[in-house]
Amino acid sequence: MPTLVLSCEHAVCSVPEWYRERFKDSQDVLTSHLGWDPGALNLGQAFAMKFHSPLTHGEITRLLIDLDLAPDNPRRFSEFVAGLSEDQLVRMQERHLGAYHETLRQRIKSGIHVSPPVVHLSVHTFSPEFGLAPPATDIVVLSQGGRPNEVLLSGAWVAALRSAAPDLAISENPPYPGGSGELLQLLRQEFDPAHYLALRLDVSQSFFLNGTPWRWDKLKKLLLATFPRD
Repeated sequence: MPTLVLSCEHAVCSVPEWYRERFKDSQDVLTSHLGWDPGALNLGQAFAMKFHSPLTHGEITRLLIDLDLAPDNPRRFSEFVAGLSEDQLVRMQERHLGAYHETLRQRIKSGIHVSPPVVHLSVHTFSPEFGLAPPATDIVVLSQGGRPNEVLLSGAWVAALRSAAPDLAISENPPYPGGSGELLQLLRQEFDPAHYLALRLDVSQSFFLNGTPWRWDKLKKLLLATFPRD
């Protein structure tokens, strides 16, 4: 059976103590979809428990540094880090983004060595109100064209989801207005497509925050039951 690697880049809106002063008048922004992916950590943990696979998850708000972006992307830091010294920014990057990416690389390498291929599922949620995913979408599954095994895996999951939940709007590889991050693409460049398959899952935050169009627990059961593991 393939090795499953799970990750959740925008898991929390936590701020280390020494940066909290920067958010004293911006708590509403910090706890909004701009600061984290509400529900993503809970969903990632559900996959981890179901499939007995470790979950690598972020421990810092993306309003300090975005773990889903490349180490040289200027957008990895938000306006909330303005005024920090170059040394402070370097330390933040090494402690969080660099360490996070390296943990995933090591887990992927170990999985390829022990039980290839590795299937890497990156778990996210999106706000339906801010155009971060295609309009009127409930679930998005993203894979990379040109990597046949990955596309087949994505297609199998989407087909199972659509069959089990015909009332939900499920998209596979749609144009993505909000951008879908860079981490998986970086890892795809490092690992052979025969040994590394990466999928990104994005679900609407309305499930988690409002219980619409389905209750959150019902959605989790659907995703876990349909996820292809063979």
